[in-house]
Amino acid sequence: MLVKMVLKMLFKATIPLLLVVGVSSYGMYMRGGDPLGMARLVLGGAFQSAKSSVQDAGESIQSVAPGSVASSKTTVYKWVDENGNTQFGSAPPEGMAAEAKTYNNNANLMTATKVQRRSSNDDQPATGMGEDGQPLPGVAGMNLPTSGDPEAMKQLLQVLQQAE
Repeated sequence: MLVKMVLKMLFKATIPLLLVVGVSSYGMYMRGGDPLGMARLVLGGAFQSAKSSVQDAGESIQSVAPGSVASSKTTVYKWVDENGNTQFGSAPPEGMAAEAKTYNNNANLMTATKVQRRSSNDDQPATGMGEDGQPLPGVAGMNLPTSGDPEAMKQLLQVLQQAE
């Protein structure tokens, strides 16, 4: 109800605003002026800024397009540092032997995971226990009590019904 009333008020406020903008624009046009001059004055360089943003977005999309030859390969360097940790980077470190490997950016590097078929005993509902007899993490209902005091439940229901 409240939302409907607010929307009606916004609609009623918009109509006079559009009427004023339309009449003033037409008046400028009749006097030989530029009807969009007022909009350019109010908005400043917003139009030019939006235009340049759209052009920049188009250029960045073209730079990562599949047909782009410049960015179709990536070279990754692998080396072991003085602490024995394996490091990876886009540039080889100075004074260390590094192994370079080049990857195609448009290729999938991971192999697909095989889908495991369900066995016939999977038709049973989940009990929350794994094959080793230990509780499974994250099974729905594991943290909820499975039994409770019936009198306490009745009191809780009565309190909830009275609150309505």
